[in-house]
Amino acid sequence: MTDLATERTPEPLGAGITSDCYTDNMGIKVTEVNVNSAVGARAVGRPKGRYVTFEIASLSEASESVRLSLSYNICKVIGQMLGNGKNVLVVGLGNRNMTADALGASVADKIMVNRHDPGQTSAVLSAISPGVLGVTGIETYDIIKGVIEKTHPDAVIVVDSLASRKADRISSAFQVTDTGIVPGAGVGNHRFGLSKKTLGIPVIAVGVPFVVFASSISIDAVRQLIEKYPDFRPSDELMNRIVSDLTTEYLRGLVVTPKDIDLLVKDCAQIISLAINSAVLKIGIKDLLVNMRC
Repeated sequence: MTDLATERTPEPLGAGITSDCYTDNMGIKVTEVNVNSAVGARAVGRPKGRYVTFEIASLSEASESVRLSLSYNICKVIGQMLGNGKNVLVVGLGNRNMTADALGASVADKIMVNRHDPGQTSAVLSAISPGVLGVTGIETYDIIKGVIEKTHPDAVIVVDSLASRKADRISSAFQVTDTGIVPGAGVGNHRFGLSKKTLGIPVIAVGVPFVVFASSISIDAVRQLIEKYPDFRPSDELMNRIVSDLTTEYLRGLVVTPKDIDLLVKDCAQIISLAINSAVLKIGIKDLLVNMRC
């Protein structure tokens, strides 16, 4: 399973799907997938809409310039998706007590909320971290819907940890989409979808993968071994049996995450919160960073 549209896009693309990919001058790989029809949505397994993914080689080794460029790129796409929306609710999804699932809460903590300021006349930011059903006993959708009915935002930005098929995308791929999100979908724990259809206002989703299925890593390892030893060439039938056994019998639903996950979540939360604050409040990212350090 995966939450990333880039990993779900079929080759060749097929009807109703367009894709563009390039690497910018900071070494950031940008992939934009547009799903324009019901046929395309079925092929990708995701709703119609725009999916933009930014990838770097390694977050832990990325310079401050690359990180700021990531924030700027994410900010630009969020701004495009927000349009004229000035009253924005940021929702940090996930469980803050589980490090790999704490991205949303960490971002929500860094949002420069100002809705409580009576003198606020321009852009308005508010933020919540509703927790998870197993902790609160309340569906995340119900909490968010109730807040929307009371505060009347123009749009919602949801932030969540994702799942990937590739270990090298952990903490290194940032996806922004205007289709909303289904919390927990990447790890098979489907909850009620958060989208314009269900909430009544535009929903932008920002996410970073922090877990990968152990079966995916094992399958990649098997394929690399086959490439390394050309004398060993299993039949398609045998390869399918190996893959099936790895995914269903031995590793099942086991997911893995890096040992330095706490630092990675902290760094990604910084990048995303800078982008959101800048996109909504129209403040330069470098100016925001200076203010945060003061």
